[in-house]
Amino acid sequence: MNRLHPSRRQVLAGLEGTTLLGLGLPRMAQAQTSEITIFTWETYHDDPWIAGYTAATGVKVNVIRTGSVDEMYAQTRSGAIEADILYFDTGSVPRYIDAGLIAPFDQSRVPDASMISPSMDWVT
Repeated sequence: MNRLHPSRRQVLAGLEGTTLLGLGLPRMAQAQTSEITIFTWETYHDDPWIAGYTAATGVKVNVIRTGSVDEMYAQTRSGAIEADILYFDTGSVPRYIDAGLIAPFDQSRVPDASMISPSMDWVT
C-alpha cells in the first residue's frame, strides 16, 4: 500500500471499519459505480434489504458474509477478498492500522461530513 495514495478500497475499508457509516456515503463517493462488494457478518444485510437497496439506487450489491473476526481479517489482509465496504469490529481497528489496511482519511473531501456525526473522530 502506498500511504500517500491509498486506493479507493483502502479508504472505504477504513471508513466502514469504524462501523459508523452506512451505505449512503460510499454511494455518494462512488457516484459512477454500478456495483459494490461488501464484506459483512452472517445475519447482517439480509437479501431482501440488499434487493431493496439495489432497486432504489440501481447499484448491484455483492455480499460476502463471514462469522469470525479472525476470518474477516485474514481474508482482507491476504487479499483473498477485496471488498469496497468492510463491516469489521472496532476492536480490530489497531490490527488493521498496523497491517496498513486503513489509510489516512481527508474529511474535507466528504460533502457535509459534519452532518454524518458531529462528534465523529475522523483523525484516529
